[in-house]
Amino acid sequence: MKNYMNRWVLLALKAIVILVWLACLWGQLFAVPGLSGALAGLYPSQTSMRWPYLIMGVLFLFCIEAAFVAVWKLFSLSGSGTNSSR
Repeated sequence: MKNYMNRWVLLALKAIVILVWLACLWGQLFAVPGLSGALAGLYPSQTSMRWPYLIMGVLFLFCIEAAFVAVWKLFSLSGSGTNSSR
């Protein structure tokens, strides 16, 4: 029974990771470009900051996505019954 519950918990956690990854991808494609333009247009002196805002936002979300690769690997190791290895 324990393995059965762990399998469902791992599937649920992987589903959450996939949803958050998709949200980050959506943010990189749509939200960050829109917000960087809005922030740069808020004040006339900030128009030159549109591209740095865009780059920082996309890189921040990319770092979160890269961390999810490690989390996914940990979930896979946990599901296989491997506690720790080199």
